[in-house]
Amino acid sequence: MIKGGTKIYCPFCKEFQECQRIDLPHRDWEDKDQRKQHPEHKDLAWFERQRKCLECKNQFTTVEIDKDVLDELIKLRATFDGVRYEVHDLEADLLKLNDRLKNFQNKLGLQRAIGNQKVKVSRKSERKLQTLFDFIN
Repeated sequence: MIKGGTKIYCPFCKEFQECQRIDLPHRDWEDKDQRKQHPEHKDLAWFERQRKCLECKNQFTTVEIDKDVLDELIKLRATFDGVRYEVHDLEADLLKLNDRLKNFQNKLGLQRAIGNQKVKVSRKSERKLQTLFDFIN
C-alpha cells in the first residue's frame, strides 16, 4: 500500500483509504479561497480540500464543518427517513383503496347491467365516488 496521506473515507472505494491533499490549478474565474460560507445561511461555513485516494486514484473534495452542523444534518436525515416511510405506507394504503374502489365500480356497473335493473345511487354519491376515483388515479 502506498503511504503518504491521511486515512479518510473514499467515496469511490466506499471505505477508509490513505488519501493525499492535492492542490488543483485555479482558473482566473474560480474562487481560490478554501474558506466558504453559504450566502443565505451565514452559520453554514466550511473549509474545502481537494483529495486524491492513493488506492483508486480518484479525486474528490472534502469539507470541514462545525460539529453542530453535522449533528443537525443527522437529525434532519432521521426526520426525512421517518417521513419517507410514512409516505410509503400512505402510498400502499392508496393503492389498496384504489383496488377496492375499482372493485366497487365493477360491481356497481355489473348490478346496473343485470336485467336492466337500476341501482339507486344518488348523484351526490356518484360525484363523491368519481372525485375519489379521479384523486386516486
